[in-house]
Amino acid sequence: MELRQQWEIEASVAFVTNGGYRTVVLQFPDDLLGDSAAVAEAFTSECEDGTHPVEVFVLADSAYDSLSTDEVAANHVKADCVIHYGPASMAPACHLPTFFVFPAENCSPSECSEYVSRNLPEWIDGESTAAVLFLDQALQHYRQHIASNLGNAQSSTPLIVAETVPRTVQPRANECGKQSACTTATDHPEANKQTGHSFAGMRWSLPDETLMCDCVCVWIGDENSQTLFQLSLRFSTSKWVLVDPAKLTSQIGLPIRTTQLLRRRYYLVEKARSAQIVGILVSTLAVGGFLAVTKRLKQLAGFAGKKTYMVVIGKPTPAKLANFPEVEVFVMVSDPTSMILDSKEFMAPIITPYEAQMAFSGGTVNPGEYRYAMTDQDHQLQMPASEEPHFSLVDGSLQVLAQDPLQTAAASALAVRNENNTIAKVEGVAIRSAADYFVSKRNFKGMDADVGSDVEVGEVSVGRKGRAAGYVDEPVHQDKT
Repeated sequence: MELRQQWEIEASVAFVTNGGYRTVVLQFPDDLLGDSAAVAEAFTSECEDGTHPVEVFVLADSAYDSLSTDEVAANHVKADCVIHYGPASMAPACHLPTFFVFPAENCSPSECSEYVSRNLPEWIDGESTAAVLFLDQALQHYRQHIASNLGNAQSSTPLIVAETVPRTVQPRANECGKQSACTTATDHPEANKQTGHSFAGMRWSLPDETLMCDCVCVWIGDENSQTLFQLSLRFSTSKWVLVDPAKLTSQIGLPIRTTQLLRRRYYLVEKARSAQIVGILVSTLAVGGFLAVTKRLKQLAGFAGKKTYMVVIGKPTPAKLANFPEVEVFVMVSDPTSMILDSKEFMAPIITPYEAQMAFSGGTVNPGEYRYAMTDQDHQLQMPASEEPHFSLVDGSLQVLAQDPLQTAAASALAVRNENNTIAKVEGVAIRSAADYFVSKRNFKGMDADVGSDVEVGEVSVGRKGRAAGYVDEPVHQDKT
């Protein structure tokens, strides 16, 4: 496939020209950096030929996840817009317009659609009311061809081919008048029309009175795609068929990774209920609405009587989060596609905002209603209905789910101190803050001055000179013979 067609140079130039942008950032993931120079040269040449000269910057090694728009790095060059290449989350940024380009993957749409139409009657059982076809982002170039071929197939069951949300994302004005994205790829305005759905950068509409749990979901693309992972978690109660477009083979059932992870997510929700110290892990500064989600998480944790600490880390690693041993569970606020769902290597588990909302408010996670993001439409912020102790399935103890925020603040303002005016260690009291952890569990507490003790202070003397490999007062080491 020609470079200009594969990377959609004409569509990218039209986006820049129509918007009147002069400083353009081309964002590439690490595996596509080899083509960045050729794409940038072709893009610049096309803009100059159209009498619209631009200043182009290539963005690599994103500060945050490469699937989302890196506004932080783009603002360093005062960019007017961003053109994002490769797999993307399709989540809007806060301030910069973004255009998403999916490089085409080699595929035979005729053979692929013929394979699906031949096996579709077998995949649809008697209880399925519709079939929904999802194409990987790298195969979106063939969507019209595949949809047209499948439309000619004879089938009594409705077949819906999902499409991507608009690839041009503009920031919207919020109530305060500032430029901020009000919608995300999981909450698109058109998703509320009739029985329409919009999730993981895709949107589709079902027939009237049709639920997703009654549909057969057919995925065509990479089995390890992050988009498939999100869709299968969200609609885990539906029947899934995974089709490999290269080998023309199929697999019926949820991906093994999804099944295993769902069981662990339920356990982590129970573990978050028992946690007293919660870390809010902010891993994005560009996705619209992250400040509102952060504020709401702090309120929910406060109503549940938990202490919160906010940590801002672009790319979380086990070594970075190990610097906060007092935190019992982290709530990650980031782009949905960059959520760390498998946190076995971390000292403390990492959960999503939706799971935190269920844990802190006493709700339960239903398999057919799993969500990544926490939006205002999910649940209203309110105190739990009952303040009776609940039974923890993790450690078998009875714990109070919610406390009055005013009483919690008043209780934490008082502390037992010893004769040296330091916080005393009280056995049997739950650790509710980093200060409690410092006193009760932390082994190394720094080099204290130990003022007021009876230790005699000696005179200052000259120390040893040299390096650890050999000080000047040590005998010279002779070679052994």
